[in-house]
Amino acid sequence: MSVQIDSLDSLVKILIERCNSGLNNDQSFSGLLHCALCKNIQRHSFKQSIGSWQSIHKNQLDFSKSISLAKLNGQKSKSISDFIIETFIDVGLRGNCLNCNARVVMLIHRSQRGHSLLTLYEHGGGPGTSNTPEVVKYYLDQAFCSANIGAHSAAVIMHRSAIDALLADNGYNKGTCGNKITMLENDIKKGTAPKWALNLDTELFKTIRNLGNDAGHPNPINFPKQLEYDAKLYSATSALFRHLLDEIYEAPIRRKALHDEIKKYES
Repeated sequence: MSVQIDSLDSLVKILIERCNSGLNNDQSFSGLLHCALCKNIQRHSFKQSIGSWQSIHKNQLDFSKSISLAKLNGQKSKSISDFIIETFIDVGLRGNCLNCNARVVMLIHRSQRGHSLLTLYEHGGGPGTSNTPEVVKYYLDQAFCSANIGAHSAAVIMHRSAIDALLADNGYNKGTCGNKITMLENDIKKGTAPKWALNLDTELFKTIRNLGNDAGHPNPINFPKQLEYDAKLYSATSALFRHLLDEIYEAPIRRKALHDEIKKYES
């Protein structure tokens, strides 16, 4: 049986209710989730792997080595496989993208702030495009990994690093991230900036830089604000990068290909 879910929040809510009521784990679900390989929202199929607050023998979990939120029950044993792992996980899901079949593991667990969702992907999933420089892709993937385990302050710092690397790749490679943005602004005023930057609102770059600075250099004033960093902030910033990287690295290639095709017909 498959239950169609239109949002990830709805999926999480139903799974928790289903787990607490002891429903059959064989029931499959489908829901919308970002696919790390497709790099966009795709429908996924999910199946519950483990249930609510149970002690599970290590051999029952083929991904148990990757579970860090666990504790051994203290029994003496000659082999680690004889230990019991008491998980802090409410619901564990295995899923796959219905478009590309990329696998994902989702863990819904209780934390100090209530239920939290950890999403572990088979592939890196930052918004980097085919022609995005590897250094920029690296920081975007690091932000993606951080956000998927709820480390949103870490994700913001990685997005700041991605802005820094992006500017350096486009010739603004002297000084701090703030200096690079200032140099870009000066070139925009003079009309000598890259074409992609001429209509750019550099305040977006400054905002990402400032958020990253606040997360990397906390103080009593900016720390409380970091508690508000969430998945919505990550999604919005990633969408900005997706648009920006396409405009910088992909759109010129598409335009040239179209231009070349049309020029074939010139006499």
